[in-house]
Amino acid sequence: EGELTGLELLREVAIARITGPHGARVRVDWTRSGLELAQVALGFGANELSGVLANKRGLPMAEG
Repeated sequence: EGELTGLELLREVAIARITGPHGARVRVDWTRSGLELAQVALGFGANELSGVLANKRGLPMAEG
């Protein structure tokens, strides 16, 4: 499968929240979806944003 569209990602997040086991973590990688869409995904049931942190120079601050 290819990349999900924004609406498909939000739909998958909502379905994972509703049908997943109690207490399951739903993460959205903001580096793949974009920060704005990842923030909207929090409203659709995501618990966490994941992705590489970088300082203003673009150098990684933390690995993983």
